[in-house]
Amino acid sequence: MQLFLDDNAAVFAANVDLTAARRRIDAVAASFTGHAFDQDASARGAKDQIEMQRQCRLKFRGQQMKASRATSPLQEDTDKS
Repeated sequence: MQLFLDDNAAVFAANVDLTAARRRIDAVAASFTGHAFDQDASARGAKDQIEMQRQCRLKFRGQQMKASRATSPLQEDTDKS
């Protein structure tokens, strides 16, 4: 956007305060940069949470399956064979 203002300064100079426009564009660009950083941080945090939930789910499932195998009547039959 800055290049656009520079390239067309002659056209805008009569109607637009280029200094104020440049300041506003800089502020908007900085704001967008901040929002992009926040979104990236949020996305990374969400991925971490999903992975943590997956690991907990797999651990819990493994514990439950181990407990059910230990009390299974089928397990006793195979042990006697």
